[in-house]
Amino acid sequence: MSTLYTTEAELRTYISDAGVNLRTEHDIISAIPAAIRYASGRILFYCGDQYTALALASSDWVAYCCLILATHHLCKNRLNPDQTASEYEEVLAELKLVKEKKYVIPGIAAGRGNSPVVSNFRVDLNRYPGVRVERPRSTGTTEGYRRRTDPGAEGINRG
Repeated sequence: MSTLYTTEAELRTYISDAGVNLRTEHDIISAIPAAIRYASGRILFYCGDQYTALALASSDWVAYCCLILATHHLCKNRLNPDQTASEYEEVLAELKLVKEKKYVIPGIAAGRGNSPVVSNFRVDLNRYPGVRVERPRSTGTTEGYRRRTDPGAEGINRG
């Protein structure tokens, strides 16, 4: 199951119990979970390639965006008037900027997500032959980022 970035309680608080009931009276059981899954999926579509699901779940901004997307989905589900249309357009524009890497989500360190990490190997035939790993050379780890390493390369440099 994927991570959900808002809850039914937050949705009921945002548009009131009466507002939720009016928009879900046709399908009381599955309309709200469907709207939350839809909104969470949109968040992952726009932000999932730059941020991990755990990092996204810890952000208040992401929770707000998900809440607005879920509210919009509930409203358009039965063609009810959407009072949050301007907020929806604003949130969608910001999410598009995140997707284009022109906007950084506040409070979350950007990472490389699930990209693979590869080590460079070289064969050393000098005095003590063996396979060596060329470690990446840098001045250190940038603050707020996790350093990804190749776990298979740890035992190779033994000579």
